[in-house]
Amino acid sequence: MTCYQYVRESTWDQVDGLDVQLEQTRAYCAEKLPDIPVGRSFTDRAVSGGKPFARRAGGKQLDSLLARGDHVVVSKLDRGFRDTLDFLATERDWRDRGVTLHVLDLPFLSAEVPEYIASMIRTVLAMFAQFERARIRQRTKDVMRYLKAKGRRHNQYAGMGFEWVRVGSGFERRAHAGEQAAMQLICSRRAAGATWHAIYLELIHERTKDGKKWSVSRIQRAARAWNTSQAETA
Repeated sequence: MTCYQYVRESTWDQVDGLDVQLEQTRAYCAEKLPDIPVGRSFTDRAVSGGKPFARRAGGKQLDSLLARGDHVVVSKLDRGFRDTLDFLATERDWRDRGVTLHVLDLPFLSAEVPEYIASMIRTVLAMFAQFERARIRQRTKDVMRYLKAKGRRHNQYAGMGFEWVRVGSGFERRAHAGEQAAMQLICSRRAAGATWHAIYLELIHERTKDGKKWSVSRIQRAARAWNTSQAETA
């Protein structure tokens, strides 16, 4: 019987830091579960809440070692689970395996209430958490759309044929001459009737702006990206 802690920090939304979550879960273990040995904590850093619990590195590792009688403590529902179905499915699976889940903002999970009432509350509150995450995603999309329209850095990848260049305190998206030349070559060779494999052989010793090899699939993506960029500037 062991009490484990799980914390997560997303890529864009980092309101609750990992240290804050750990402090909260440790305090809960000490106060509410004083007779149960505290095991290690499991962390997923810079992992989107859109990824199901069992597909996160830390979540998968924790799930694999849980045994009957164990307890898992999470600071907030949306830190632990992707959405309503992920929360309900994981919590039900753990209950069937004899594992108790504690979510600090859902105290009813460990309370002495009839199961049918607890089940109803689980579903309702999880739906609210899902609604809030949808709002967060929408706010993130709005910000990214605004930054993209202003030509400012809106994600880590500038796009094929482009790179982010630091200018002052920000970044500017600029064409990468080497990769754009390769993209133009790909399209011209393709227009002349060359097969994708033949183009691949021509670029077998070349590298992308990230130092990666040109694969057939990458060459095809480059062709689509070049044609799209040409159509937008036409």
